[in-house]
Amino acid sequence: SELITSLCSKEDVLSSKTKPCCELPAVERTTCIIKADFDDKPDNLPSLVEKYIQDKEVCKSYEPNHDAFLSEHPELSTQLIMRITKGYETLLDKCCKTDNPAECYGNAVEELNKHIKETEDLVKTNCELFNTHGEAEFLKGILVRYTKKMPQVSTDTLLEIGKKMTAVGKECCNAPEQKRMACSEHYLSMVIADMCKRQESSPINDQVTQCCNELYSYRRPCFTAMGVDTKYVPPPFDPMMFNFDEKMCSAPPAEREAGQLKLLVNLIKRKPQMTEEQLKTIAGGFTAMMEKCCKQSDVDSCLGEE
Repeated sequence: SELITSLCSKEDVLSSKTKPCCELPAVERTTCIIKADFDDKPDNLPSLVEKYIQDKEVCKSYEPNHDAFLSEHPELSTQLIMRITKGYETLLDKCCKTDNPAECYGNAVEELNKHIKETEDLVKTNCELFNTHGEAEFLKGILVRYTKKMPQVSTDTLLEIGKKMTAVGKECCNAPEQKRMACSEHYLSMVIADMCKRQESSPINDQVTQCCNELYSYRRPCFTAMGVDTKYVPPPFDPMMFNFDEKMCSAPPAEREAGQLKLLVNLIKRKPQMTEEQLKTIAGGFTAMMEKCCKQSDVDSCLGEE
């Protein structure tokens, strides 16, 4: 509340885009400011490459001006800007101790572009998936990936995380292109922060602990890069876990959907090394079974047989 009041008292200096928000009732201001448009770019900004990479005297004035990067690249996410800044500081710490600092930090542009491309590609791939295959398929993809990364998490919690991440896709992939990255990393970082908070009291596995111990801005790339948990020992196969009954045909659609998603998670927990092809085969078989059995008069025995 204090922060918003302070922002609104300086709205003319800070941003033209927050003005309409400040005229709203106090309760609505915060959400409005969070969702406000980016301010217009300042005119005649100096090129960052010239200022921070091509300038031979960077080490003399080693005080990375983070705001300059923000004002020149509003389409990048805050987390990415923090990663770039951290990378630049680490690079200068190393290079300024050498005999030829300028040569040492000369290839910083490639490093910078690599960072940006990783995040851009991720947003592009996920939004293409979301927009072409839709919400339900997107959720299944997340459940498969994250169950493999942390199979120790309860099925219900995995479903909850999957739904939250799908909501991020829905919110951000519908946003204009230049806002997608900032939107995605902002909300994903919140989902991950929540997960890391829970894992403090009941640790999930070594790789999750490692990612949660990362700097805030590096957590999301760490979770994205996380592979199958190789130390995990699946529980013994329990046929009751895959006990199908006629409710799978007669239950309301939302309940049927939830039941199928739980089946998917439990299957991956039993077989975390399963390939995408194997999963497709099983999913295809499952769909065919449901189509066949739900039309029968004795659904239970058909499901049992299939």
